[in-house]
Amino acid sequence: MFLARLFFRVYETPKYLLGRGLDRQAVEVVSNIATRNGTTTWLTVSHFEAIDAQLATEQSSPTPTTPNTSSKTILNRTMTKFTLDKIKALFSTPHLAFSTSMMLFLWCSIGMAYPLYNSFIPIYLANKGVQYGAISTAQTYRNYAIQAVCGIPASILGGFTVDLKHIGRKGTGTIACLGTGVFLFLFTRASTNASVLGFTCAIAFFQNLVYGLLYSYTPELFPAPIRGTANGLVALFNRLSGLMAPIIAAYVGVDTDLPVWISAALFVVAGLAFLVLPMETRGRAAA
Repeated sequence: MFLARLFFRVYETPKYLLGRGLDRQAVEVVSNIATRNGTTTWLTVSHFEAIDAQLATEQSSPTPTTPNTSSKTILNRTMTKFTLDKIKALFSTPHLAFSTSMMLFLWCSIGMAYPLYNSFIPIYLANKGVQYGAISTAQTYRNYAIQAVCGIPASILGGFTVDLKHIGRKGTGTIACLGTGVFLFLFTRASTNASVLGFTCAIAFFQNLVYGLLYSYTPELFPAPIRGTANGLVALFNRLSGLMAPIIAAYVGVDTDLPVWISAALFVVAGLAFLVLPMETRGRAAA
């Protein structure tokens, strides 16, 4: 990320600039972003000057009062900022309700499947080493590092496939999840150290593609006013379902292939779920 900062121009956020009173710089940023996207903006400094003038005339000097600093008051004042209105908005129409439900299911299933395998990779690799020819701890973590590196190209490839006409976001998600599930199943049947390493590299590749697709596709499904709420909600369910992975592994035992089988099955189901998502967002402007 540090090197990328040297090659790619990243603009300061207009919100931050406005908070610092830098109206002109905020307008310049919006104008530059519009130019980069081949369009123009109607926003000018005069718009902010008009707003400042209106606020100045409406502002009155409040009567000084002694603030109530009790813990109860502070808690009540803080909690009044949180309402369920935006969460309800995620289910306000049949289309939104179905989209929200499907994304919650996808994030939950993948959130459970991912740690069922990844949290115990060193153990699985060590178990395979014992079964098919002992390998040292150093070799186990070397293999772990190799498979992690193999996941990097997935994000680059995903950036191209999501815009392909006959694949798009939904097709990429399906391929990524099914690919992960298939190679997880094959991992349990690996009979040599070389095949174990090969399958773990393939798993890492498709898993990176899965999460890259989820993080980019999810915001595109929801209108801007509730997009942040949707992202936060699916992330919450993703983490909560992830907490189940160690519990499942503790019950079935990480010295068997059963946790990997469960992980593989969840990825396959998630891949099929991508096919029934209500909207393909390729080529569409965000709402």
